[in-house]
Amino acid sequence: MKQPLRYAVAKFVPDPLRGEVVNLGLIMGAGDGSWFKARFLRSFGKIESVGGRGAVAYAKALVRDLDAAVEQDEYQQRLFHVGSIGVESLADLAHETGGAQTLIFSQPLAALTDSPSELFEGLYSQLVGRERKRREPSR
Repeated sequence: MKQPLRYAVAKFVPDPLRGEVVNLGLIMGAGDGSWFKARFLRSFGKIESVGGRGAVAYAKALVRDLDAAVEQDEYQQRLFHVGSIGVESLADLAHETGGAQTLIFSQPLAALTDSPSELFEGLYSQLVGRERKRREPSR
């Protein structure tokens, strides 16, 4: 059975004067709280090239705070239970964690799927980037 989901892209603005944006992560969940997943960047090369080392330190702190706020395993989640924050109110979370000038979220978009994990992985790789795996040392 297809499940309705909402998702939003977390965006980091390294230099608000220039207004350049780097997609920082993806948040997706079911409105009834039955499924949720979030993932954020682990590589900050783009951010360093746009905003320098100071921006990287700030982005890493934001990711750490966001990871702590959305700890989940796809079925046990914090943002979508009654009385908590949903995808619809991510702007408030952005304001609390980094201010609207440096952390913004896209408008929440709807999706309908029978495989939330596959949809999440596909959207993450398209909108944010592939997860980089550590290179194995050559033998």
